[in-house]
Amino acid sequence: MSKSTHAEQGERSTYEHSLQEFLTFLVNRKRSLKPFLAWLVAQGVPLSSVSPVVITKYFTGAVAGRWKRTTVSFYVQSLRSFFRYASSQGWCMAGIAESIDAPRVYRYETSARAGVGTPCDSLLPSLPLCAALFRWARLKLGVPFTPTGRR
Repeated sequence: MSKSTHAEQGERSTYEHSLQEFLTFLVNRKRSLKPFLAWLVAQGVPLSSVSPVVITKYFTGAVAGRWKRTTVSFYVQSLRSFFRYASSQGWCMAGIAESIDAPRVYRYETSARAGVGTPCDSLLPSLPLCAALFRWARLKLGVPFTPTGRR
C-alpha cells in the first residue's frame, strides 16, 4: 500500500464521523423543508415567486398555533439555509433568507419542568411556595439572594 493511499484512508476515517453528522443534519433539514414545499405546491406558488409575504402567510396561517416557538425557530433556520442556497442557484429572489424572522426562544423554555434535576428537587414539596421559587431562582438563574434576603 502506498503512502498516499494510507494517508487518504487515515483522513477518511478522521472525517467520517463529521461527514455522518453533516448527512444527518441534511436529512433533518429535508424533513423540515418538506411541509413548507408541499404547502407551496398546494397554494400553487412557484419557488421563483416566493416572497417574504408568502413565507409569513405560511407561518401565520398553515402552522399558527400548532407548533411551539422552538419548533418554528428550527423550521425558520431550515428555510433560511434553503433560501440562501436557492438564491445562490437563481431559483428565487435574493434576500429572502434574511427576511425570515425567527421567534425569540428563551433559555429555559425547552425545559419540561423548572427545577428538574436540581439538588433541591426532593426538598421542593416540603418547602413553602415562596421559598421553593427563590431556591429555583438561585439554582437556575443565579439570583444571589435567599427568601430571607440574606446571602
